[in-house]
Amino acid sequence: MHALRLGDTVWIAHAFEYSAEQSRRLKQRARKRGYRLQITSSNGTHHFYVVPEDAFDEPGYEGGMTAFGPGLTAYLDRITEQLGDALAALGTEAAAAVRFDLGAPGESPASR
Repeated sequence: MHALRLGDTVWIAHAFEYSAEQSRRLKQRARKRGYRLQITSSNGTHHFYVVPEDAFDEPGYEGGMTAFGPGLTAYLDRITEQLGDALAALGTEAAAAVRFDLGAPGESPASR
């Protein structure tokens, strides 16, 4: 992952391609947290798609090109949100409270 903050916008580049639906969900959550989020694929390798978990078993191009299992979506979303929150908080008092919880794919922080 690569990330950059420009003003109130956080750019995060993944080696995966987020589906439009999943990207929209993350952007809406970021907006509620006070910043704009832009997600892109970093280096053109496109290691498959990141789709909503309910779309994983659906037939179709994106769902069929998701080889890492449905737990990957929640894992990448958690990392993306934590990184976005950290960059958005830079230069504020909130920055000291940012914590990363990278746990295993599909693992909920509450389960530890």
